[in-house]
Amino acid sequence: MSCVPREDLLKYARGKRLSGWIVRAPEQFDTPSPLAEFGLDRPPMSWQYVEIPDAAEV
Repeated sequence: MSCVPREDLLKYARGKRLSGWIVRAPEQFDTPSPLAEFGLDRPPMSWQYVEIPDAAEV
């Protein structure tokens, strides 16, 4: 499902366990938000959880 050939994934993993996520309902924002809004001062190198304030809380 990743469109990456299996052989490339196995080469990348180098014999270690490899996992993947399926994102079924990604949320698309209307406009970009500055990283500082999420408490970040630089982009994450891989992935990172962020707290998105609920509109009712703002």
